[in-house]
Order: sequence, then structure tokens, then C-alpha cells
Amino acid sequence: MLDLDKYIDNSMKIKVLGKVYDILEPTIAMNMQIDKIEKDLNESNMHQKRIDVAKILMDHNRQGKRFTEDELKQIPFEGLTRLLAEIALFRLKADEDPNLKSQSQTEK
Repeated sequence: MLDLDKYIDNSMKIKVLGKVYDILEPTIAMNMQIDKIEKDLNESNMHQKRIDVAKILMDHNRQGKRFTEDELKQIPFEGLTRLLAEIALFRLKADEDPNLKSQSQTEK
């Protein structure tokens, strides 16, 4: 059985500004919003766009915390880059998830 609720509840713990948050897996709607933000990404707007994307991702947490732009600007560039990369790994986990195996794969 394909259990989609498993993906809705999927999260990773992120510690930022001294507190731990459970950041939930991005939804399709969030990915579409991020695609719009990144559509015209270039060197001159890269930092602001990363903050905009990080806000969308970080605000999607179990604790209900809404981050301000000023809070996100306190995160070093490398930390923000790592955050975006780690959340992107949610997609890769799906490839290893037995929940996604089709019936034909399990019959082999």
C-alpha cells in the first residue's frame, strides 16, 4: 500500500539560533513556489532569493514557528547553503523508500 501520510509527516531536525525545529518535507505547492522564486536567479539576487527559499522551507515546521528575514540573515552563507541542500535530500530518500516500490518491483 502506498501510504502518502508518511510523506506528509516526514521531517528533519534543524538546530538554528539555539532551538531545534522539525522541518517538514516540502509540498508540491512549496516546490512550485520555490521554482517561481528561482526562475530569474542570478549573481545579483542570489542571496535574497536563498533567504526567500529558506523562509518557505523553514516556516514549514511542526512547531509552527514563522521565521523573520532578519533571523534567517543571521545564518552564515555556508549554513544556509547546507540547509537548502539537506532539505533537497528528502527527494533522494524517496528512491530508497520501499513505500514507493511498485508491485512489479516487489515480484522480482
